[in-house]
Amino acid sequence: SVEDHLGRTVRDCVPALADSVEAIVRSIMETGEPVTGIEVAGQRPDQAVERSWITYWHPLRSPSGEIVAVNVAAEEITERKRSEQEMRRAREAAEQTLEHLRETQASLIEAEKLAALGRLVAGVAHEINNPVGSSLTVASSLQRRYETFAAEVGRGEIRRSHLNEFLDGVRNASVQLIANLNRASDLVQSFKQVAADRGDLQRRCFDLAELTEQVLVGLRPELRKRGLSLDLVCEPDLLMDSLPGPYGLVLSNLVLNSVVHAFPDGRGG
Repeated sequence: SVEDHLGRTVRDCVPALADSVEAIVRSIMETGEPVTGIEVAGQRPDQAVERSWITYWHPLRSPSGEIVAVNVAAEEITERKRSEQEMRRAREAAEQTLEHLRETQASLIEAEKLAALGRLVAGVAHEINNPVGSSLTVASSLQRRYETFAAEVGRGEIRRSHLNEFLDGVRNASVQLIANLNRASDLVQSFKQVAADRGDLQRRCFDLAELTEQVLVGLRPELRKRGLSLDLVCEPDLLMDSLPGPYGLVLSNLVLNSVVHAFPDGRGG
């Protein structure tokens, strides 16, 4: 409360910020100029969530021109800071997804003994490029909007309409990033599982429909280019205890042979 702070020194009220506050006040007393755009973080005693503010410090003068006090105005920017953190996490997730993709591609190149595995690499890379590319585009656009917004805040020119527009943009971008990155993550996991099955002929239990869809992911881009559609109809929850690697290879060869012999001369279907 205000009453708890009246008559007390800054160092008694906010020990952690005392040095910074005293430096700002000293600068105002020496130069007579305001200090603006200072960010402060903290939390109220009755709240667990950390909050953020941007502060503006101005000298108050007596009629004779002497500085008698310093006025501090604070604008809460907790939501903006939270949005910035979400944007950074989204960019890091996109970069991590790309790094996982590079690692997976490198391991596949070493293990590539079958032509079908090479087609799988190309097909899945094509599929992943769309969500990851979209994520990077959205994140880059959001970064530029943030820089523009931060510059306006620093100049003290921010308006409520600009703040609302920025928050709406961050919200929409976050939705797009989460959707794209989840799609990319699913593709990477599917890709890694199929690659592991091809490289290491281990017997395991798997869902037939799920594994079939994973194998077909690598074939769909080439089929689309040829004007062919591939529809999967498989009984759900059909569990098998078998060798997924050879099953995927046989399935790939069946599809590719069908493309060559059932749809010659670029015929679609």
